[in-house]
Amino acid sequence: MTGDPRIDREANELNKRYEEQIAMLIARCESYYEGNHFEAISAAAVLYTLLYDKGGSAKSLLGQLNLLDRHLFLDSRHPRHGLVLNTAKGAWPTTTWPEKAWREENLCPFDEWWGEQEFHVHFTDLIFTRRELIECSPSAPMAQIRG
Repeated sequence: MTGDPRIDREANELNKRYEEQIAMLIARCESYYEGNHFEAISAAAVLYTLLYDKGGSAKSLLGQLNLLDRHLFLDSRHPRHGLVLNTAKGAWPTTTWPEKAWREENLCPFDEWWGEQEFHVHFTDLIFTRRELIECSPSAPMAQIRG
């Protein structure tokens, strides 16, 4: 016998879930950039599923697929200031960075990308990592992140 067929089925199901989550994330982001800012909560929920390891038996989808440690992640913070989030009229932060973003020097391991890189919202005292942003409940005020 060559192996347990349940493992193949589980891997296929995980890959299908991964493809669905990525498609949902793309759709949420496109809708957000079209002006539907309510999509931010839905996008955060998808990112939570893809990235958040809660410890114990709960593991992120990318963790289950062993993709977190095998890939580098793009540091999208501003290369000079470390400040990425600008606000338009005091609302809806948007990431701003030119095409140079894809340079190899802007790639880093998941743990650094997820839990160590800080974002600062211009003209506010808000500071957070990607992990803190995703962990924050949609009903919790942003000031609970750090500020």
